[in-house]
Order: sequence, then C-alpha cells, then structure tokens
Amino acid sequence: MSCPAWPTHSATGTAMTTPDSQALAAYPELQHLIDLRDTGWTFHVAVNGGHITQIYGHRYWPHG
Repeated sequence: MSCPAWPTHSATGTAMTTPDSQALAAYPELQHLIDLRDTGWTFHVAVNGGHITQIYGHRYWPHG
C-alpha cells in the first residue's frame, strides 16, 4: 500500500503542513480556503452533531 502524493505548497507558495496536505488529498476543493488563509483570512466553523455545518471567514483590513 503506498501513500498518496500530498501537495507540499499552496497556490500562494506557502509550505503546507501535513494536516493541510492530508486534507487536500481527501478534499481538493479546500485549496481555495487554504489560499485565502495564507493571505490573511481567518476562519471559524459551526459544528452540529459533530459535523461542520458552516464556515465563516473574515479578514481584518488595515486602515479600516
């Protein structure tokens, strides 16, 4: 049994952690959220019954 080829860098060029790489191997659509996170966005999740039901994102803008 071989390990999947996990990505090592996000689209913004930031080195990814093993959890990021594993998440992308399972859910490639998460790449967009990782790219946003790498440019200053913060995310919070809403969980219901042990499952993520919503993801909220925000970014603080300097100077208002």
